[in-house]
Amino acid sequence: MNERGGRSPDGFTPIQKEALINNGFAIYRLTGQTLELLFSQGHPFVRQWHDKDFWFLADDIAKQRAIVGEVAIRSELPFLSEGTNKTLDEQLQIIDDFNRKLKITNPGVIAMIGNAPDYAELAFQHPNSLCPINLTEDFIRTKSFYSKVNAVTVGPFLKDGLNISGWNVQSTGLRLGIIPLLIPE
Repeated sequence: MNERGGRSPDGFTPIQKEALINNGFAIYRLTGQTLELLFSQGHPFVRQWHDKDFWFLADDIAKQRAIVGEVAIRSELPFLSEGTNKTLDEQLQIIDDFNRKLKITNPGVIAMIGNAPDYAELAFQHPNSLCPINLTEDFIRTKSFYSKVNAVTVGPFLKDGLNISGWNVQSTGLRLGIIPLLIPE
């Protein structure tokens, strides 16, 4: 925090934190982990991108870093209910609508769809952050792409670890949703 009480370069202001918490959000600190680093630390993944069967996860995604700094997600129901069974374009529109409402209740805070390592780090470093669903059945659509028409998804947790897969951006599904990450503007 700076001497005038403003936000630190990687965090929310005290006023923003209080408003977020009062509006049902939980705040977490991400440390810039990559999928590759999370795997090397022993976190279980269903597939390993260094094996041939992890064909879609190119090095640029495996080395893509999570956000460094604070993020907030809804603590009770992180998935937006209106964000399931929609294409990626429709989900991005829902995030835009969510942002318009957010500016009223939480000035200086914006929502976004995160990249694969953002959600993977949340899942491993803050296991309760994605509760109550805890990624047991649901897929989180991300902004990480492994082709022009396929976005990486994170989840669900299976018996062997966290599933990293992908869905076509035009695909829809009742278990394919979005969890907005809130960050300082």
